[in-house]
Amino acid sequence: MKARSCGSKDHWTYRFKVLKEALAHEVLEGPGAGRFEEAAARQPALAAYSSVATVLGAMADESPRRAAEQEGLTRAVLEEYQAGSGTYWSSVALLA
Repeated sequence: MKARSCGSKDHWTYRFKVLKEALAHEVLEGPGAGRFEEAAARQPALAAYSSVATVLGAMADESPRRAAEQEGLTRAVLEEYQAGSGTYWSSVALLA
């Protein structure tokens, strides 16, 4: 029996891009977008940022000088995910 193909690399790249765009829309413009301000009041690592978009920008920066900062942001995002319900913080973590 021949194994079924899972699709081309381009197909999965496109599907991943669509998923990422949907997650970004949910995080940046969806009904949970106000959760960032609440979390920033609890999490000092987030408080230094004006929005979840700026946090995601910092997380995307690949320069080694940001490693400690990114570790703090990762911890804050995961703590919010673990403490909450819903998909907002899991979506933020996936985007990061």
